[in-house]
Amino acid sequence: LDMLAKAMEMEKKGKDYYDKAVKDTKNEMGKKIFKMLGEDETKHQQRIKEIYDKISGGNPFPEDKVVKIEEEFNPDRLKQLFVDITKENKTKIKADPNDIEALKMGIKFEETAVNYYEKYLPEAKDKMEKRFIKEMISEEKSHHKALVEMHYYFTDPEAWMMERERVSLDGA
Repeated sequence: LDMLAKAMEMEKKGKDYYDKAVKDTKNEMGKKIFKMLGEDETKHQQRIKEIYDKISGGNPFPEDKVVKIEEEFNPDRLKQLFVDITKENKTKIKADPNDIEALKMGIKFEETAVNYYEKYLPEAKDKMEKRFIKEMISEEKSHHKALVEMHYYFTDPEAWMMERERVSLDGA
Protein backbone atom coordinates (compact mmCIF):
# COMPACT_ATOMS: atom_id res chain seq x y z
CA LEU A 1 0.00 0.00 0.00
CA ASP A 2 2.87 2.34 0.80
CA MET A 3 4.40 1.73 -2.65
CA LEU A 4 1.08 2.47 -4.32
CA ALA A 5 0.47 5.64 -2.27
CA LYS A 6 3.88 6.98 -3.22
CA ALA A 7 3.34 5.93 -6.84
CA MET A 8 0.03 7.88 -6.95
CA GLU A 9 1.84 10.94 -5.63
CA MET A 10 4.65 10.54 -8.16
CA GLU A 11 2.19 10.14 -11.05
CA LYS A 12 0.29 13.24 -9.91
CA LYS A 13 3.52 15.25 -9.94
CA GLY A 14 4.19 13.93 -13.43
CA LYS A 15 0.72 14.92 -14.61
CA ASP A 16 1.10 18.39 -13.12
CA TYR A 17 4.52 18.77 -14.74
CA TYR A 18 3.31 17.70 -18.20
CA ASP A 19 0.26 19.98 -17.97
CA LYS A 20 2.56 22.89 -17.21
CA ALA A 21 4.92 21.86 -20.02
CA VAL A 22 2.01 21.88 -22.50
CA LYS A 23 1.23 25.48 -21.53
CA ASP A 24 4.84 26.66 -21.48
CA THR A 25 6.20 24.87 -24.56
CA LYS A 26 6.31 27.05 -27.63
CA ASN A 27 6.71 24.18 -30.05
CA GLU A 28 3.60 22.32 -31.31
CA MET A 29 5.43 19.00 -31.44
CA GLY A 30 6.43 19.36 -27.80
CA LYS A 31 2.86 20.28 -26.85
CA LYS A 32 1.52 17.10 -28.48
CA ILE A 33 4.03 14.80 -26.80
CA PHE A 34 3.62 16.46 -23.38
CA LYS A 35 -0.17 16.29 -23.72
CA MET A 36 -0.05 12.57 -24.47
CA LEU A 37 2.32 11.97 -21.57
CA GLY A 38 0.04 13.92 -19.23
CA GLU A 39 -2.91 11.79 -20.33
CA ASP A 40 -0.87 8.67 -19.58
CA GLU A 41 -0.02 9.95 -16.12
CA THR A 42 -3.74 10.46 -15.46
CA LYS A 43 -4.40 6.84 -16.50
CA HIS A 44 -1.59 5.71 -14.20
CA GLN A 45 -3.08 7.65 -11.27
CA GLN A 46 -6.55 6.21 -11.84
CA ARG A 47 -5.26 2.67 -12.22
CA ILE A 48 -3.09 2.89 -9.11
CA LYS A 49 -5.95 4.40 -7.07
CA GLU A 50 -8.30 1.59 -8.10
CA ILE A 51 -5.70 -0.99 -7.08
CA TYR A 52 -5.01 0.85 -3.83
CA ASP A 53 -8.72 0.98 -2.99
CA LYS A 54 -9.16 -2.76 -3.62
CA ILE A 55 -6.11 -3.80 -1.61
CA SER A 56 -6.84 -1.43 1.28
CA GLY A 57 -10.31 -2.98 1.40
CA GLY A 58 -8.74 -6.36 2.12
CA ASN A 59 -8.96 -7.74 -1.42
CA PRO A 60 -6.10 -9.43 -3.28
CA PHE A 61 -4.14 -7.58 -5.96
CA PRO A 62 -6.76 -7.12 -8.73
CA GLU A 63 -5.87 -9.13 -11.82
CA ASP A 64 -8.24 -7.14 -14.03
CA LYS A 65 -6.19 -3.96 -13.50
CA VAL A 66 -3.03 -5.67 -14.75
CA VAL A 67 -4.76 -7.19 -17.76
CA LYS A 68 -6.26 -3.77 -18.52
CA ILE A 69 -2.74 -2.28 -18.71
CA GLU A 70 -1.62 -4.93 -21.16
CA GLU A 71 -4.69 -4.35 -23.32
CA GLU A 72 -4.49 -0.52 -23.23
CA PHE A 73 -0.79 0.05 -23.54
CA ASN A 74 0.79 0.19 -26.96
CA PRO A 75 4.49 0.97 -26.50
CA ASP A 76 4.80 2.01 -30.14
CA ARG A 77 2.12 4.73 -30.09
CA LEU A 78 4.42 7.44 -28.69
CA LYS A 79 7.12 6.41 -31.14
CA GLN A 80 4.59 6.51 -33.99
CA LEU A 81 3.32 9.95 -32.95
CA PHE A 82 6.90 11.19 -32.90
CA VAL A 83 7.67 9.66 -36.32
CA ASP A 84 4.50 11.16 -37.82
CA ILE A 85 5.28 14.62 -36.47
CA THR A 86 8.89 14.53 -37.67
CA LYS A 87 7.82 13.41 -41.14
CA GLU A 88 5.46 16.38 -41.32
CA ASN A 89 8.08 18.87 -40.16
CA LYS A 90 11.43 17.38 -41.32
CA THR A 91 14.12 19.74 -40.02
CA LYS A 92 11.88 22.82 -39.77
CA ILE A 93 11.34 22.51 -36.04
CA LYS A 94 13.31 24.92 -33.92
CA ALA A 95 13.19 24.40 -30.21
CA ASP A 96 13.28 27.18 -27.71
CA PRO A 97 15.91 26.67 -24.96
CA ASN A 98 13.07 26.46 -22.42
CA ASP A 99 11.50 23.64 -24.44
CA ILE A 100 14.78 21.72 -24.29
CA GLU A 101 14.94 22.27 -20.52
CA ALA A 102 11.37 20.98 -20.22
CA LEU A 103 12.43 17.84 -22.07
CA LYS A 104 15.42 17.36 -19.77
CA MET A 105 13.16 17.64 -16.72
CA GLY A 106 10.70 15.18 -18.26
CA ILE A 107 13.54 12.74 -18.96
CA LYS A 108 14.66 12.99 -15.32
CA PHE A 109 11.10 12.48 -14.13
CA GLU A 110 10.69 9.32 -16.23
CA GLU A 111 14.08 7.99 -15.06
CA THR A 112 12.94 8.52 -11.47
CA ALA A 113 9.69 6.66 -12.18
CA VAL A 114 11.49 3.71 -13.78
CA ASN A 115 13.92 3.53 -10.86
CA TYR A 116 11.05 3.75 -8.36
CA TYR A 117 9.17 0.81 -9.84
CA GLU A 118 12.36 -1.22 -10.38
CA LYS A 119 13.20 -0.76 -6.69
CA TYR A 120 9.90 -2.38 -5.69
CA LEU A 121 9.90 -5.21 -8.23
CA PRO A 122 12.01 -7.62 -6.09
CA GLU A 123 9.76 -6.89 -3.11
CA ALA A 124 6.55 -7.85 -4.93
CA LYS A 125 5.00 -10.89 -3.25
CA ASP A 126 2.09 -11.56 -5.56
CA LYS A 127 2.40 -12.55 -9.24
CA MET A 128 -0.17 -9.91 -10.25
CA GLU A 129 1.74 -7.27 -8.32
CA LYS A 130 4.92 -8.28 -10.19
CA ARG A 131 3.13 -8.09 -13.53
CA PHE A 132 1.70 -4.70 -12.62
CA ILE A 133 5.11 -3.31 -11.68
CA LYS A 134 6.68 -4.72 -14.86
CA GLU A 135 3.97 -3.08 -16.95
CA MET A 136 4.50 0.26 -15.20
CA ILE A 137 8.25 -0.01 -15.82
CA SER A 138 7.57 -0.69 -19.49
CA GLU A 139 5.26 2.32 -19.80
CA GLU A 140 7.67 4.65 -18.03
CA LYS A 141 10.56 3.43 -20.22
CA SER A 142 8.44 4.16 -23.28
CA HIS A 143 7.86 7.71 -22.02
CA HIS A 144 11.57 8.11 -21.34
CA LYS A 145 12.50 6.91 -24.81
CA ALA A 146 10.06 9.30 -26.48
CA LEU A 147 11.46 12.26 -24.53
CA VAL A 148 15.06 11.28 -25.29
CA GLU A 149 14.23 11.02 -28.99
CA MET A 150 12.50 14.40 -28.95
CA HIS A 151 15.45 15.97 -27.14
CA TYR A 152 17.84 14.59 -29.77
CA TYR A 153 15.56 15.82 -32.54
CA PHE A 154 15.23 19.29 -31.03
CA THR A 155 18.95 19.70 -30.38
CA ASP A 156 20.20 18.30 -33.70
CA PRO A 157 17.40 17.69 -36.22
CA GLU A 158 19.76 17.17 -39.15
CA ALA A 159 21.73 14.45 -37.34
CA TRP A 160 18.49 12.88 -36.12
CA MET A 161 17.15 12.75 -39.67
CA MET A 162 20.37 11.25 -41.00
CA GLU A 163 20.44 8.60 -38.31
CA ARG A 164 16.76 7.75 -38.04
CA GLU A 165 15.74 8.25 -41.63
CA ARG A 166 18.88 6.55 -42.99
CA VAL A 167 19.79 9.52 -45.17
CA SER A 168 22.88 8.83 -47.24
CA LEU A 169 25.55 11.41 -48.03
CA ASP A 170 27.23 9.40 -50.80
CA GLY A 171 25.09 10.97 -53.51
CA ALA A 172 23.63 7.64 -54.57
